[in-house]
Amino acid sequence: MIKITKKHLIIFSALVWYAGSISLLIKSVSLLNSAHSIYPNLVILLLVFVTGLTIGFFKGKYIFVKSCKKNIRRINELEKVKPWLFFKPSFMIALVLMITTGTTLSHFAEGDYAAMLAVAILDLTISMALFYSSFVYWQKKLVLQQ
Repeated sequence: MIKITKKHLIIFSALVWYAGSISLLIKSVSLLNSAHSIYPNLVILLLVFVTGLTIGFFKGKYIFVKSCKKNIRRINELEKVKPWLFFKPSFMIALVLMITTGTTLSHFAEGDYAAMLAVAILDLTISMALFYSSFVYWQKKLVLQQ
């Protein structure tokens, strides 16, 4: 039987972070493709893409990095390591609500050029913030505390 360690929990947290980043990037590109089929203006799409990435960079740097560090500290302070404790239970509930909200927003944006661009910016922002902040999970001074 495999013994789950704190390091495993931290790695699993990072993998969830990456999965969210990649899925939101794919979703935003899909939205931008759909918007492009309605109104084929590459300048607008490029502006939306750059805006989302730029906002996401700052959101990652100033908000999400703190969240990652806090989660790593929480994992390192666990007395009993359980596989489901890679995030706090309340965060898991929030994550489900965020995914549901994002899916609902995308559904309502279908066919509406401005709404698709707005949701694409939101998705790109979160995708970039997740990706930027994920590097915290690989900082040895935080992760290797067992």
